[in-house]
Amino acid sequence: PALAQVESGRPDAAGVVRPWPWTIDVDGQGQFFASKEEAVAAVRTLQAGGVRSIDVGCLQVNLLHHPSAFVTLEAAFDPAANALYAARFLSALHARDNDWAHAIAAYHSETQRLGSAYRERVLAIWHPDGASVLADPRRAAYADFLPRSARYADFAGCKCVSAPGQRPACRCD
Repeated sequence: PALAQVESGRPDAAGVVRPWPWTIDVDGQGQFFASKEEAVAAVRTLQAGGVRSIDVGCLQVNLLHHPSAFVTLEAAFDPAANALYAARFLSALHARDNDWAHAIAAYHSETQRLGSAYRERVLAIWHPDGASVLADPRRAAYADFLPRSARYADFAGCKCVSAPGQRPACRCD
C-alpha cells in the first residue's frame, strides 16, 4: 500500500513500515494514536479550537477539502472506508487528466513541486526497482489493501475481508 505508507506509515515492532489507521495530520505535523477513539477525540478537540484542515486515517483524507467523504468522523477512521474514498478520489483525478502519474501527484497537491515530490515517494515505495508501475493504476490505493487474490489485508493490527461485490469490513485490535 504505497500511498498509505507515505500518508500514514510508521514502523511496527519488526521495523516494517505499515499504514496506521488512527493517524491525523495538521500543518505537516502527524500524530499517531493507539485507538480510533483517541484519534476521533483529538480531531474533535482540534475542530473545537477552530482547526478545519485535518488529514485523517490511513490515507489521510482531508476533512476540509472532502467534507462529504464520510458519514461520520468515526467512519473516517475505518480503514476500508478511508481506503475506498481515497481510491475513488484517485480515480476521479485520473478521469480528469487521463494521467496516473499526475493523479498520484495531485492526490497530495496540485502544486507541481509538492505533488511531484510526493509522486516520486509513492512510486519508490510501490515499485522500488524502478519498473513501470502505472499499468494497473487501481493498485494505487484500495487494491493494495485488498489484494484480488485473497481479498484480505493485515496492517497495523487491522484485518479486512470482503466478498466480491461487497464493501470490505475491517476489525482493528
